[in-house]
Amino acid sequence: VRLLDEARRQHRRVVAVPLPGTLTATQVLRAHRDPDGFAAHLARPMPAAPSRAARSGTRFHEWVLRHFGTPTLVDPDDVLDRRDDDADVDPELVELCRAFAAGRFGETVPAALELPFSLLVGGQVVRGRIDAAYTAPAVVPTGHRALVVDWKTGWSRPDPLQLALYRVAYAELQGLPLDQVAAAFYHVRHDRLDLVPGLPDRDGLDALIEQLGSG
Repeated sequence: VRLLDEARRQHRRVVAVPLPGTLTATQVLRAHRDPDGFAAHLARPMPAAPSRAARSGTRFHEWVLRHFGTPTLVDPDDVLDRRDDDADVDPELVELCRAFAAGRFGETVPAALELPFSLLVGGQVVRGRIDAAYTAPAVVPTGHRALVVDWKTGWSRPDPLQLALYRVAYAELQGLPLDQVAAAFYHVRHDRLDLVPGLPDRDGLDALIEQLGSG
């Protein structure tokens, strides 16, 4: 019996897993949503399973860069990697590209695309890339000087914390007051822009990240 009790105590033992010195924005979202699952992943990393949706999302981002990176906008049917001419066309990707080209942002050139950032919050370095930022009055909400946008190409529920990180990072990169930067999710398939008010400011992010580190 004593041996069984000892085995049970060993099984219940809590192991502290420290956060790495640098986190990606995606890791912050995962740690906030599922602290135990994230800690387990840090303790025993496992490769992510292949995902067609993730692949389409990645290739959509690449297409948007090409769309705005040439004097003539790229045709939505031209979605294949030019180095992979034999690949099958992904109908979902074609649909996303066509929807974007026909939507509100299709012909509005962003001030920044895939903008990298490194943000020190709560004692942690958080790195990521902002999908797009706009300064054109035609798309920036009244009373603001910039709009930070995250493209949503899948069906998962978006996490406002992602926009909070992007918004603070962009404001600090550009030297803008935080209240002058709006943030939104853009659902590409439906040409729907969801502005998200009341996002955490820098102090709020500091507190959140510190809590993750102490949890």
